[in-house]
Parts: sequence; C-alpha cells; structure tokens
Amino acid sequence: MTLLSATGLPIIVAVTNIGLEAGDIEKGTATALVGAGMLSVLLFPIIALSLRKSSSDGGLRAPDTDRVPVEG
Repeated sequence: MTLLSATGLPIIVAVTNIGLEAGDIEKGTATALVGAGMLSVLLFPIIALSLRKSSSDGGLRAPDTDRVPVEG
C-alpha cells in the first residue's frame, strides 16, 4: 500500500514550479525532481504488485467482512 500511495507527481510539479518562480531552485534541479517523480509513478506500482504476488499467500487475501457492496 505504501508504494502505491507514494506516487505524488502533481505535488512535485507544483512545488518545483513555486521554487522556480521564487528563484529558490535552479531549472536543472527542478527537472531532476520531476524526472524522479515520473520514475516513481512508473516503477512504484510495478514493484508493489510484484511484491504482493511474491508474498507468502500469493497475493490472496481473505475477504473483507466490513466491505459493503456497491450496487449499480
């Protein structure tokens, strides 16, 4: 769950844009930060799913008894 929720590209883009406008960071640094954010968006879900499949229970979980089905 941590790897799936760790992909925060929009906040990285917003913060680097603010930093550039304020003159606090250089363009190359902002580019590197956004590039690293893009890699996290691509790689973290793949890593999370592969870790889940290789878990001791094979990625199978018991049904959630608190789950309320949504009817359409």
